[in-house]
Amino acid sequence: MISVEILVHFKCMSCAAWWSIADYHVVESKNTSTYLCPHCGYSHSQALMWRIINQQLEKILMITKQNVP
Repeated sequence: MISVEILVHFKCMSCAAWWSIADYHVVESKNTSTYLCPHCGYSHSQALMWRIINQQLEKILMITKQNVP
């Protein structure tokens, strides 16, 4: 059996520090409207986070499909 975890890395729009969220935490946080930067506390919109995640997943799927015989 194979298990896949996606680790999403973000750069804070306020302090420019990097931080990460595992896919499990993103899915489990359905009721959260924002994510706080752990470095400076800046509030990032969940909608923006999902747009970024979806864009990256689309790129991954495209590359994967190109490499499957």
